[in-house]
Formats: sequence, structure tokens, C-alpha cells
Amino acid sequence: MSSSSVIKKSTASEMPKIVSGEKKDAFLEEFRSLVSRRAYELFEELGRVDGNDLSHWLRAEDELCVRLPEVQQSGAWYTVSAPVVGVPADRIKVSVDDDRALIAAEKGSYDPASDDSREYSFTYYEVRWPESVSPQTASAYLKNGTLTVVARKAGMIDAGEETPSSEVSGKQRNTTSRRTKR
Repeated sequence: MSSSSVIKKSTASEMPKIVSGEKKDAFLEEFRSLVSRRAYELFEELGRVDGNDLSHWLRAEDELCVRLPEVQQSGAWYTVSAPVVGVPADRIKVSVDDDRALIAAEKGSYDPASDDSREYSFTYYEVRWPESVSPQTASAYLKNGTLTVVARKAGMIDAGEETPSSEVSGKQRNTTSRRTKR
């Protein structure tokens, strides 16, 4: 069997970090700043008419961010996937809040010998959870160009149920566990 046909197991380097604390604040502020700049551009392009700030903001978000509508549910867990082909795990940022997740996938190249060769582009993805989740339960993994983010519904007590990802837990999910709402 050739080495190119061997299936590579997930490693820590293939697991993007969920940003938290100051890094999360900086990440969200960076995204808000991009949206704010684009909303102002729309304000100027559309004749500088006052009173349309919310519509400009929402349109700017829509232009900058791909919405991920496909949220899967397995017991007390929500799972969402995003295509990030060609983006290594260390170039992916994930922020999870109780009502949404925001993902930034950074594509680009950098030649340390030349400051002029920095060419980066970000693809942003947003998912709105169907119900509140517990952000501290979130995890993410990258496999074959697909980023998967998993988060547990808020208010659910763990009764031995595993994360619904065999990549994260290394085992089959247990969907017969008893779940109780707080």
C-alpha cells in the first residue's frame, strides 16, 4: 500500500481552536469593523440618506458572510459543517456564542522574505443555532476540507452522552443515553 493511500488520523494540528476571552473579543471586533466599513460604503453609494443604517448593516453582513443554514441535531448536540478546502486548521478561527457561531477561514500566502507578498482573504461563515447552546461545550475539527463545529444545547444535563462526532470522541455516538432538561 502506498503512503498516499493511507488514511491519516486527526491530530491536534487539525483541530482549529475555539477562540475565547480577549482573542474572541478581538476576532469579533475585527468582523464588526469590516461590516461597519462596508455599511458605510453602502451609505455613501446609496446617496448618504439617513435612516437606513440597519438595512446597510444587514446587507453588509450578507455580503461579507456566508450563512450556514444546515444545522444537524443529534440528541442534545448541534452540528454544522463549512467547506474550507485548502485552509489549514491554524488559519481557522471559530467563535461560538449561545445564539450563533462565526467562523473565519483565512486563505493566503506569505513569503517571509518579502513583505509585499502578503495576500490574504477571509471567508466568513455564520450559523444561527435553532436553540441556545452552551459555548463552553463547543469543539471543532477539520477533515478533508470540511470544518465541523459541534455544540451542546444549553440547559441539557450530561448523562453519559458523547459528542456526536466520531472525530472528536473517537467512538460512535451514544444516542440512547437519558437526557434531562434543566
